[in-house]
Amino acid sequence: MEIGILIAFFLLRLGITLAVGSSTFALAFYFAAIADGAIDPSERRFMHLVYFVLRIGMVITILSQLVLLGFFLSRGGAFGALDAAFWFEWTLLLIIIANAILMQVRVMPMWLGPALAGGSWYSFFTAHVLSDLSVTASYLTWFGGYALFVIFLVALFAFLKRTLRPRQVAL
Repeated sequence: MEIGILIAFFLLRLGITLAVGSSTFALAFYFAAIADGAIDPSERRFMHLVYFVLRIGMVITILSQLVLLGFFLSRGGAFGALDAAFWFEWTLLLIIIANAILMQVRVMPMWLGPALAGGSWYSFFTAHVLSDLSVTASYLTWFGGYALFVIFLVALFAFLKRTLRPRQVAL
């Protein structure tokens, strides 16, 4: 395998690691922050730091996927059985970018945005790992599993928001 492709795969895995890890913390901090009914300045600072790392992971992932796309196209689209997973990953990146922009401008509703963000990054990670293990599925199968996962997360997050109670702060 060419050294450029090895570097692109390494950077892709680095980007995915940063994005999935920071997405996990973003969700955890979000639910911890809203538990008392308001996001205070210290919670906001932590969340901004996590979002910064998430954006770094997203940029690294996108750039390395672009290099791999160039490799893919220069070989005549010859990834073989992995084509569906590769294009599914690109679909997820487009969803992630659109969701990030819509959340930034406060158009994406908060009942959907975090579930879409977390669900997309976890699904990207899953598709990438499974395709590395030569697990194949059709594009519709990948996307159907993703849609079910996001629906599950929307329900889970709605449940968590309803059951979180404001914390009592002892003075």
